[in-house]
Amino acid sequence: MRTKFNTLLIRYRREISAISAGLGVLLLISIIRSLTPAIPVQVLTQNISAGHKISAADLTTMKIPESLSWQTLLTNKDQVIGKISSHAISAGQPLSNSDLITTDLLSGFQPSQVAISIPLANNRIDAYLTAGNRLDVFAAQAGTPAILVAHNAVVLFVPPTKSGTFQLESSSATSLILAVDFGESAAISEYIGNGVFSFVLLPNN
Repeated sequence: MRTKFNTLLIRYRREISAISAGLGVLLLISIIRSLTPAIPVQVLTQNISAGHKISAADLTTMKIPESLSWQTLLTNKDQVIGKISSHAISAGQPLSNSDLITTDLLSGFQPSQVAISIPLANNRIDAYLTAGNRLDVFAAQAGTPAILVAHNAVVLFVPPTKSGTFQLESSSATSLILAVDFGESAAISEYIGNGVFSFVLLPNN
């Protein structure tokens, strides 16, 4: 019996070594993870579009290393349920404050004004914007001239950029959120998904 076992051990020594090495790596990763402080965050179970009202069924809790976290991450489902997404968000993405439109976003604005998310596509004006800037918004479809769809819109949210670059931190955070009159929001909505937007930065009052 021992001779047969030794023969099998010699024959499959490479496979056994590979399996042992793999198990060793998995054990090491498990140990490192157990030693790394982690925090719970809320992530989506499915892709959602801008303007989606988030429910408990859309959420799950995942732990990430504390070293990879940032201040505005949402850790509790109660912070997210019932809120409206400010842009399209992919499944598995940790949620933060900037992903949601909250009731205080329009604090101080007129009752006739609403917040609307406008896709940026390849327009990189957001690299020069901050919340509070004012814009004229133009929209066009293929083969048609651009028309003014919003005047003096106020920037409420600008997608975060990586330090030293004009690239977005997250591929899903590709929209500006603007405060516009309700009628202007309807005009803008007609071009979302089938048009291209351009912006003119206005002097602040």
